[in-house]
Amino acid sequence: MLSISFIYNFPFSVPIQVRVSPAQQTISVGQATHFNCTVSGFPLYGVTWTKNLRPVMTNERIRVLGNDVLSINSVVRDDRGVYQCFAHNHFDSAQGSGALLLGGMIFY
Repeated sequence: MLSISFIYNFPFSVPIQVRVSPAQQTISVGQATHFNCTVSGFPLYGVTWTKNLRPVMTNERIRVLGNDVLSINSVVRDDRGVYQCFAHNHFDSAQGSGALLLGGMIFY
């Protein structure tokens, strides 16, 4: 019996899309908050978070949960800024952003 097999290799990609929610939030110092990063596309090789275009430094207050949630406990003044979620593969990259504003404070 003769058996013939064909293997097809169709490299393809689906453009990456990133959305961060909420897009803007106003939080008082001492409160907790979070940003959600929703990513679609294929293949997906990595997701990173930045604040004001610098890598987010995680610690006991600031944590990244499963790459898609940035959690900030007990917000401090230095936490205000623009948070970005970047996703990439070999073909494409995309980013989404959310702004953290501080409320209930008077700045001198």
